Amino acid sequence: MKKQIISAALAAVISAGVFVSPVQRYVGTSTVAFAAETVSAPKASRKSGTYSSSGTLTVRLTADSGSQIYYSTGGSYKLYTKTLKITKNTTLKFYAQKNGAKSKTVTVKYKLTPKVKVTNAGGNYDSAVTVKLSSTASGVKFYYTLDGSKPTKSSALYTTKGITVSKSAKLRVLAAKTGWSGKYLAEEYTISGSEETSTLSGESILEDYKSKYAYNTLTAKQKKAYEKIFNTVSEYKQTIYFQDMGLTDKDIQYTYWAFDYDNPQFFWLGNGYRYMTMANEVYSLTVDYSRTKSHV
Repeated sequence: MKKQIISAALAAVISAGVFVSPVQRYVGTSTVAFAAETVSAPKASRKSGTYSSSGTLTVRLTADSGSQIYYSTGGSYKLYTKTLKITKNTTLKFYAQKNGAKSKTVTVKYKLTPKVKVTNAGGNYDSAVTVKLSSTASGVKFYYTLDGSKPTKSSALYTTKGITVSKSAKLRVLAAKTGWSGKYLAEEYTISGSEETSTLSGESILEDYKSKYAYNTLTAKQKKAYEKIFNTVSEYKQTIYFQDMGLTDKDIQYTYWAFDYDNPQFFWLGNGYRYMTMANEVYSLTVDYSRTKSHV
């Protein structure tokens, strides 16, 4: 009799909608529902993106206390126990699990490009210059062109002898490594006295900027950026590339101020410029012109 009374009471509670859940327990002849546990999705220390690397990208996964993390880089899922080391382009999937319940699966994609060092970067030179390329990542090959065209793996292969630039040229380089994304670099060289030294309006406008006031307030890397801007504007081109120069936002802002202060002869410059950053370093700068080249 007591059992029937208890069952009837529970049935009344259930019919009133007090308990709702897919997880159920049986009490007597009645069904009582309890709320299922919710597990928060884990997080990765790095977002999806392209990273300039010397060989290994480290990624840490974190989840709520008491949860275990399982991850996959293309095969079966494994229990996460320590920092992951990404050594090639990778799609990483992972989820958290606690008391038998699972979180949603998170997917991040990492692309690696080689860190590249250029010895004798683009700029103005009095005579032929030998350009050397190197990378802290192993197994990197360099392919290059000197006519400004985009290099491929069919282009000239770099050797340890370097690249000799004997006349004004636009050097473009592809740094390639198996399993990684390619990295492209661009450097422009003006060789004084060569047949292809650029001119505007029939005569050279290049001046000795190294004796100017603002130029001599800059750091070494800022001076290199200044020289790149100077040469680009001299040729009435718009975009300058600064790969692997380590320039910050403040560097480029101060450098452009110095260039603009020192060089009032560039009357065709507009009032603005734009720059792009990658991995917290300035990648390129585009200047605005107030006049077309035909009106200079």
